[in-house]
Amino acid sequence: MIVLAKLDSVCQAEKEMKVQTLVTVLSLEAVVLLSVLAALLGYWMLIGKINMQGLLSDKPDGSLSPGRVQLLSLTLFGALFYLGQVLQDPSRLPNVPQELLLIIGGSHAVYLGGKSLPILGLWFNQNG
Repeated sequence: MIVLAKLDSVCQAEKEMKVQTLVTVLSLEAVVLLSVLAALLGYWMLIGKINMQGLLSDKPDGSLSPGRVQLLSLTLFGALFYLGQVLQDPSRLPNVPQELLLIIGGSHAVYLGGKSLPILGLWFNQNG
């Protein structure tokens, strides 16, 4: 009976070790996949395969748009912050902090508000 209990504990330890090895391998595969995708996107942006014209400028006159700059920068900040949390504990996806949701949501609201003001102004001028 004692021999069976020891054998069972050895088998359990081997299973736990195999699961931990699997988690490690899958984590490394995910990092490699994301790194390759990021490198491909960067390369395609550099050679012009992905069109980046107008990303940070307003369409009519081509000037730099502060709304687009803040929207892009805060979205990238949020994505990198969340990626950092994932890399700290890759065994599970962490909860998104409410502050981060508020920052990104506020950023989008400011951007969309800036876009809607000219439209609302035209509407009020026509109906007012």
